[in-house]
Amino acid sequence: MRQDHSWMSTTLKARFTQFQRDPTEHFAVRLRQLRAEQLRQLLADPATVTLEIFNQEVWPIGSVMVNGRTIGDLLNMETRISTAQLPELTAALDQGKFEIHGNAMWGSGSRIYGSQLKESTEEKVQYIRQALVILNNATLSITKGTAHRRTSRIWTQYLNRLGDGFPPSRVCDL
Repeated sequence: MRQDHSWMSTTLKARFTQFQRDPTEHFAVRLRQLRAEQLRQLLADPATVTLEIFNQEVWPIGSVMVNGRTIGDLLNMETRISTAQLPELTAALDQGKFEIHGNAMWGSGSRIYGSQLKESTEEKVQYIRQALVILNNATLSITKGTAHRRTSRIWTQYLNRLGDGFPPSRVCDL
């Protein structure tokens, strides 16, 4: 069943078709889907998320390792994948030999959550857990304002970015 794409410009349709047919883009989407699933699992129980885990696995852009070899961050890796590398990287992905840390979407200058906040580590962890409770609650309708108020000083931009890795039914209007 084909979807109605009549609202799209011809240029956009052509670019989207090109994107869908590009094996390198398909591979990049698979990597992002893998990391989104890993983050969903890691963040499913807010009570288990510590500041150390958050700073290593969520807050920074992160890094990618393949077969124990550091490749770099996911954003740079996606732009540097050559057609010649694709079979090896695809095989490593299929075999579970990719290790990804970080959110793979954006990074902060400090690479540490709340580095400028005067709050204690415990308070910072509480902010993080408040945000995760909201993001994990399938029954809440979240707006930017609500999420920002409910999480005190948690970062609205990060909620926007993290929302990309959560199902649309869980994040509304972010």
